[in-house]
Amino acid sequence: MNINRLFAYLTAIVFCWMVLISSQAETTPSDFEYTKVDESIVIQKYTGTESDVIIPDEIEGLPVTKLSGTVFFDVSVTSVFIPTSVSEIDVDVFIECRSLESIKVYHNNKFFSSQDGVLFDKLKTTLLRYPPAKEGVEYKVLPTVTQLAEKAFEANQNLESVSLGSVREVPHRAFAVCQKLKHVGADGCFISIGDLAFVSCDQLENIPVHPSTISTKTIGGFAFRNCHSLRNVTIPNSVTNIGWGCFQNCTGLTNVSLGNGISVLNSQTFAGCTNLANVKLPNKLISIGTKEFENCEQLKELTFPSTFQEMIQDCFAGTHLDKITFKGNTPVITGYITTYDPVLSPEPLPPEFEIFSDHYPEIYYFDKTTGWNIEDYVLDSFEPYFQSEGDHLNGIVIVPLAAHCGMKGIPLIGLPSDFEYRIEGDEAIITNYLGTDLDVVFPNEINGKTVTGIDYYFWGNDKNNITSCQLPENLKYIGFGLFNRCTNLAKIQIPDSVETIGARAFSGCEKLTELHIPNGVKIIGHEVIASCKNIKTINIPAGVEDIYGGVYNESFGMNAFAWSDGLEEITVDEENPFYRAIDGVLFNKEGTTLLQYPCGRPGAEYVIPEGITKLAWASFLETIYLETVRFPSSLETINEYSFFKCSSLTSIDIPDTVQTIDSVAFAHCSNLKQVIVGTGVTSLKTYAFVSCPALESVYFKGNCPEIDESIFNGDVPNPYYPNVYYVKGTEGWDDPAKLDWLDPEKLFTWTPEASYLFVSKKDPAGMKLVFSGELQSSDDLENWTTISSESPYQDAPAQGSQKFFRVKK
Repeated sequence: MNINRLFAYLTAIVFCWMVLISSQAETTPSDFEYTKVDESIVIQKYTGTESDVIIPDEIEGLPVTKLSGTVFFDVSVTSVFIPTSVSEIDVDVFIECRSLESIKVYHNNKFFSSQDGVLFDKLKTTLLRYPPAKEGVEYKVLPTVTQLAEKAFEANQNLESVSLGSVREVPHRAFAVCQKLKHVGADGCFISIGDLAFVSCDQLENIPVHPSTISTKTIGGFAFRNCHSLRNVTIPNSVTNIGWGCFQNCTGLTNVSLGNGISVLNSQTFAGCTNLANVKLPNKLISIGTKEFENCEQLKELTFPSTFQEMIQDCFAGTHLDKITFKGNTPVITGYITTYDPVLSPEPLPPEFEIFSDHYPEIYYFDKTTGWNIEDYVLDSFEPYFQSEGDHLNGIVIVPLAAHCGMKGIPLIGLPSDFEYRIEGDEAIITNYLGTDLDVVFPNEINGKTVTGIDYYFWGNDKNNITSCQLPENLKYIGFGLFNRCTNLAKIQIPDSVETIGARAFSGCEKLTELHIPNGVKIIGHEVIASCKNIKTINIPAGVEDIYGGVYNESFGMNAFAWSDGLEEITVDEENPFYRAIDGVLFNKEGTTLLQYPCGRPGAEYVIPEGITKLAWASFLETIYLETVRFPSSLETINEYSFFKCSSLTSIDIPDTVQTIDSVAFAHCSNLKQVIVGTGVTSLKTYAFVSCPALESVYFKGNCPEIDESIFNGDVPNPYYPNVYYVKGTEGWDDPAKLDWLDPEKLFTWTPEASYLFVSKKDPAGMKLVFSGELQSSDDLENWTTISSESPYQDAPAQGSQKFFRVKK
C-alpha cells in the first residue's frame, strides 16, 4: 500500500482530538433564537419582522450548521436564503409558513441546492420543500428527482397540477392539505403512497396510480381522507395493502374497483363516503375491518368472493344495503353487524334486505319502529325494544346464532353541538370537535352513554390554538396523535381510567412542561411526546405492560420517547414487572436490553452497564449531548437506528462481543470521527454509517465482516470513503469481492495493541489536545513517539508541515 497517497491527502492537516466544548443555550438579541452545540450554531426560531430572511453564515463567530424544529412556524416570511454553512434542515422548519414564496441556497453549499425557489438536496435527487405560497398552478418535478421528502408540498395554496416524473414514492403528508390540487401525474413506477399523503386535498380528481401499473404495492393510512372531489377510483392488481381509513370521508366518491392483490381491507377504508354506490371487491378478499362502509348511504349491494372469511363489527353501520351476496361459505362475524336507514321518513319503508347464502343461520330485521332518540335495544327472544317519540326508522340486524342475547347499540341520531361521535354499545367515542372554545371540556356522557374514547387526529384547523383540555373522567384510551401539534396546549391531566395512550398522542406540544401517566395505563404508543422540548422527566407507573419500541414492539415506529429532545430522565415504578430505570435510562426488567436513552440527558459520556446484551431499536436516537459511549463486554447486538442522528457523538469503540451492527445504526452522526470495530463483528448492515461526513478512520480488529456496499454512502453518485485500517494476518482483506464498500487507496494496516485512536479535528493554526492516556505523535504513521501523558497538550506545527497524533489507552 502506497502510504504517500495518504500523506498527499492529509498534507497541512493537523488533528485535534476530543476538544471539550460546553453546549449552553443562548438567545440572540436580534432575529433568531438558537443554541450552541459542539462549536456550531443550531437555529431554532425566527423572531424577526423582515419578510425576506437571510440566514447568517455565523453567529458569535461560530458557523450556523442546522435549522431545527419549526423555525418559521406561523410567521409572515416570503423568502429564505440558506448559507453555505448549513448542513441540516429539519422536516418541519417551514411548516405553517403560509406566505413563503421562495427558498434559495447559496451555490457553494455542499448539502443543499435550489432551483426556481424550490429546495433540493445538493444533487437534486430529493425535493425537500416546495414553498406553500409559490406562484404558479403547474409544476413538473425535475427529471433528476427520485424522492420527495416528507411534507414536501404540504399546504401549498396555488398548485393545481403536479407532474411527478421519476419519483418512486409519495411519502408521509407529501401533498397534505393542498386545497387547489386537482391532478397529479406519474409515470406508473410508484412503489408506495405514504400515510396521509394527500389528506384533505379537497379538489383532487384522481389518484396518481395508473390502473395498469405493476409497481405500486402500498397505499398508506388516510392517504386520501377528505378528498371530496374524487369520483372514480381503480386500484391496480399490484397493490397488496390499503391502509386504515384510506378513502375516509371522500364524499364525492361514487365508483370503486379494487385490484385482486388485496386480501384484507383495514378498518374504515370507505367510512363516510356518502355517495359511494358501486364497489367491486377483490376476488381474493378474505376479511373487512370495523366500520369499513360506515355511512355509505348510497351503497345498495355488495358481492363477496368465495375466499371471504370474516367481517368485523359495524362494517355496514349507517348503510342502506338491500342485498349482500356471499359466493362461498358464511363468514365469521366478530361482534354484530348493523345496517339501518338513519333518515327519518313520514312513512315506514318496507324491508327489502336479502342475504344470498345457504349457510347463513338467521337474519332479523325491524320495520315500522319509531323513535328519534333510540337509546338502547336488546335482542331478547329476538324481539327488539325501543323508546319511541314518533316517526319511523327502518333497519336490519345480522346476527350469528351465538350472539343473539344481550345485543346492544344502535348509533344515536342527533349530536351535541360541539362534538361528533359514534356509539359502541353502552359507550360513546368522540370523533371530532366542532366547537370554537380553546379551553375544551369533554363531556363525561353523551345521551346517557359513557364517553370512553377519543379518536386519533380529530381536531379541526384550530388545534394549534387549543390551550387546555379537561378529559372525560371514564376515558379508556387517548387516540393516535390526539393532541399532535397542539402547540399552545400548556396543561393536561390524564384521568386515572385511561388504559392506552396512543402513538404521538402529545407530540409537538411545545408548551407542555409535564405529563403525568396514571397508574391505570397499560400501553404507551411510539413517539408519544416527540418534540415536547419542555418535558424534562417522564415516569412509567407499575401497570404499564407495553411501550412501543420497548419490550414487545421493537419494529413498530420509533420508541415511545423518541425525538423528545427536552427529555432528561425516565423513571419507572419499582413494582413494574416489565421495565426498570437506571440513572434515568430505560431498560427491560431483566436488565439485558437498553430501551431508551433520553434525548436531552446531560453529560458528554455514558457508560452502558455490564449485563446489557442488546441495544433496542432507536435506543439512543438523536441524543443531543452524548459525545462518547462506553459499551459493556456483554453487548451482542446494536440494533437498527440505535445511534441515528447523534450529532455530538465523536468516537465509538465496539467491543469484541458484538456480532452485528444493524442498518442505519450510526447514520447521520455528523461529528463521528473514528470507529473501532471489535473482533466479533461478522456483519455490518445497510447504511450503518451513511451520512457521517466527519468520519475519517474505521479500525477493524478482526476478519473482514460481511459489509453492505452502501454502508458509508447509500446511493450517492459521488461517494466519500474514510480510511480503513485492518490488522495484519486477519482474513478477507485481500478479497476484492468483499471490499466493494471501501476505496482501495485508503486501506491500511494497523496494530491494535491497547487500542489506538487517531485524533481527528483539523486546526492548521495550532491546537490544544485534551486526552486521557498516553499521547503519541508521528510524521509518517509508522514510527510513533510518546510525547506526553499529561492533558492538555499544546502544539503549534509549522505551516505546511504534517503531524499525526494518537492516544494509547
